[in-house]
Amino acid sequence: MKRYDHLDSHLATDRYIAADMINTFDDVPVLIWLSDADYSGTHFNRSWLEFTGRTLEQETGGGWMSGIHPDDLGAVEAYADALKARAPFQAEYRLRRHDGEWRWMLDSGRPRIASDGSFDGYIGACVDITERKEAEAALQRSQERLALAQEAASVGTYDWDVGGNAISWSAEMFRLYGIDPETAPENIYPAWLERLHPEDRERADRETSEFVEHADQLTIEFRIIHPQDGIRWIQGRGRVVRDSVGRPLRMIGVNFDMTEQRRTEEALRESEQRLSDIAANFPGIIFRRITYPDGRVEYPYFSGVDGSVFHIAPERIAEMRTMEDVSRLIHFEDLPAMMDRFRKAADSLSPLDLEGRVLGDNGEVTWVRSLSRPHPGPDGSLIWDGVILDVTDQHRREGERERAATMLHMGMEVAGIGTWEFDPQDQTITGSGATNPIFGLPQDSATRSVADYLKAIHPDDVDRIRHSLLAGVEQKATIPLEYRILAPDGAIRWIASQGSYRQLADGTEWMIGALFDATDRKRREEEREAALDHQKMLLKELNHRVKNNLQMISSMMRLQLSRLTDAGSRQALESTIERVQAISDLQVQLGPEGGVGRIDFGAHLEALAEKFRKSLLSGTAITLHCEADHCMLDLDRAVPLGLIVNELVTNAIKYAFPEGEEGSIYITLVCHDEEIVVQIADDGYGIQTPTEAAKGSGLGMKLVEGMRRQIGATIEPLEGQGTRFQITVPS
Repeated sequence: MKRYDHLDSHLATDRYIAADMINTFDDVPVLIWLSDADYSGTHFNRSWLEFTGRTLEQETGGGWMSGIHPDDLGAVEAYADALKARAPFQAEYRLRRHDGEWRWMLDSGRPRIASDGSFDGYIGACVDITERKEAEAALQRSQERLALAQEAASVGTYDWDVGGNAISWSAEMFRLYGIDPETAPENIYPAWLERLHPEDRERADRETSEFVEHADQLTIEFRIIHPQDGIRWIQGRGRVVRDSVGRPLRMIGVNFDMTEQRRTEEALRESEQRLSDIAANFPGIIFRRITYPDGRVEYPYFSGVDGSVFHIAPERIAEMRTMEDVSRLIHFEDLPAMMDRFRKAADSLSPLDLEGRVLGDNGEVTWVRSLSRPHPGPDGSLIWDGVILDVTDQHRREGERERAATMLHMGMEVAGIGTWEFDPQDQTITGSGATNPIFGLPQDSATRSVADYLKAIHPDDVDRIRHSLLAGVEQKATIPLEYRILAPDGAIRWIASQGSYRQLADGTEWMIGALFDATDRKRREEEREAALDHQKMLLKELNHRVKNNLQMISSMMRLQLSRLTDAGSRQALESTIERVQAISDLQVQLGPEGGVGRIDFGAHLEALAEKFRKSLLSGTAITLHCEADHCMLDLDRAVPLGLIVNELVTNAIKYAFPEGEEGSIYITLVCHDEEIVVQIADDGYGIQTPTEAAKGSGLGMKLVEGMRRQIGATIEPLEGQGTRFQITVPS
């Protein structure tokens, strides 16, 4: 008993029971520690000492802290704060094992209160959670691959519980449709239908319903009206899971924006809540089970009982003594397998690790994990010392991880998207099963060197891709990539990819990305460009021929003019020739650069002014000024408006100034959002109405009035010196 003289006597009602409990602690396959009321470590069980490879004397007091990783000492502050409040606590930190390896521990402690209410210190236990920490990092990587794949390809995923009529959307799905997830209705289907284009709504609804009832796979295309982005084209793909008789159970699928592909006839949730405490209110239950030679099984000792853990009244647990008592708590489906494993562990004297469901007083099910280690008793019995932990949350998280993994794999498969991870440290790439076949590699998820992937990339693109990968890591940025690969059959395929820099929780740096085959999209882009070039060539040839025909008509009329002797007839024919020439000048401005059938009317006015300077104004003292905005007009409005300007400027040149007198004529063009304003002004003698501006036969004013009506314009005289007209044309 001398070994335990330093322990507090309040561990049990007498020193023999205290020593017996300490012996029990030593046999439990969990790291257990005790502290006194002065907060110094007083005892560490055999599992602790075997783990650290240190002696009890080295660990007591504050010596145990030398085994904690320097970066995790801050986590121990939770212990110090709890000591002050004498409250339960949990802390996670790395503890050095006897072989020098750092292992993650979940340390849970609670105060020890004696029967007289005095504070005796703390009791606590540590569970190795290294594998769960590694699983967290792997899960985070998987979730980031899913999020990046969805972002890169603008893919939204959904999961429809057909029987329960419950639909869950990914964040990208809400973004795709411009619906705020915070204000979205619980039943999202009507909101989805509301976003559809009216011409596509009935068809999409009908095809979706028919698919759920009769088909296994769906591919559908439709338009939506996005509140910010306007009309967008969406492609939806889905797969139905059915029961044994063919009834639909679930529909899982993806939607992605294919607007750019249509225009050219063609990019796990981010994170999951970290694993919570291994078991609520740990250390849970410490127990002793004794198997006697005659086959009897008894539970003489339970400690740390808290009825809130397993939803069982503490007094009921305290009354449990036999295997039959314990078996009544275990779910009937789990009991046979647990008993079988118990018998095998007893035969081999090996540690026992069990999981099963416990039924609480209110019928609520709790998943528990039991860890125990056997050792022989002095009377031929087999003594099992162990702990029972609540692992219900762990089972729930495993279900969520399985569902997230199912959505990831099915989404990738349906959308034809592959993922990849680039490790800049090792210069390796890990591609998904959908990625590797694109590069002529086996359909697996093995890690390979960057060189293995670069072999399939077109030689002209290799250096650019290698540089982009390294630059993305160095700049910690997102990199879009498009490149060619040489397929095994010799064909060239275009690949669209996007990768993003990520530093994971374990400190490692990665480029994580997604890719898909963009060959069809590139082909459609090239076909569209070729068609556009052909259209431009045809338009240029047409304009050339029209211009030549107008020039021929002008030449024929000039030939006829030379034969006329009547002054009135000559003046009328000269005006007609000028008008035909004005149309010809507009035709010269017409070209594919401004779009089919459109011209820059400002440039046309500049050219018209220059022509007047070289013809009618040559040898006169009249100056013509032109200030015109760039303004694109279709030919149906440009020709009438051009004739009106030509007519008014010609009249100003002929009639505003007596022969030989100096003066100025002004042409201005201003483009507004809703209208186009042209002003023709001179500082000559002035006339009062457009009719007076069209002297001679009156044909000029009739032409101006006809052209005005044709394009819905207004012509107003303005006050001021000389003659001023403002022409307003709706945009």
